[in-house]
Order: sequence, then structure tokens, then C-alpha cells
Amino acid sequence: MLMNIVGGSIGQTAIYKLAYINQVVCLIRVVHEHLDKSYLLKIFNSEIFRSYMFNKQVDNAPANLRVGSISKFVIPVPPA
Repeated sequence: MLMNIVGGSIGQTAIYKLAYINQVVCLIRVVHEHLDKSYLLKIFNSEIFRSYMFNKQVDNAPANLRVGSISKFVIPVPPA
């Protein structure tokens, strides 16, 4: 999964099989085999989670998220 961490589309997330990464994109690896990537994609792109991300952004221009903040996001997971 890739997440935009800089600029106007901050927090926008997508699933790619192959992509080049630079300083405006964060790679998110799903390491737990029971987590569905499409579920996580819906969570990351939801209005509630995007507002949570905007609250965690660094106050400077352009807007950006820190990778350290992203790694600490609390993600709701349904019971197995």
C-alpha cells in the first residue's frame, strides 16, 4: 500500500503491485496474513481516518505526515 504524506492529497492511500517511492509517498506493508488490504484501504481512505490523519500532520507548509506518526496509528480490526 502507498500513502501520500505531503501536500493537498495527504493521506490518500492506494494499493499498487509495483511503484517507485519518493519523499512524498510512504510504503505501508501488511505483515499480518489475516488483515485484508482492501479493508485497510477503506479504513485509510475513510473520512474519519482522514480527519485523524490531518490532526497528526506536522504544522508547516506544505502539509505533511511523519512516517513515525503513521506507524503509531490505531486501526480498528474486526474479530477473527
